[in-house]
Amino acid sequence: EIQDAGGTVHGYRCNLTKEDQIRQLVERINSEVGQVDILVSNAAIAGGGSVPDLTSAPGTP
Repeated sequence: EIQDAGGTVHGYRCNLTKEDQIRQLVERINSEVGQVDILVSNAAIAGGGSVPDLTSAPGTP
């Protein structure tokens, strides 16, 4: 539907527990896509809290 409406869709895989993979993915996306208007992270991570309060440390809110 997005493509039919004239939009562009890209899919990428990344292990979000590996900070080096996240950095590499960000560099790749910046190189291939440029500005990102919408990002959907479909990752299963247990825990909770407000997004601004989240850290990269496992098990912390």
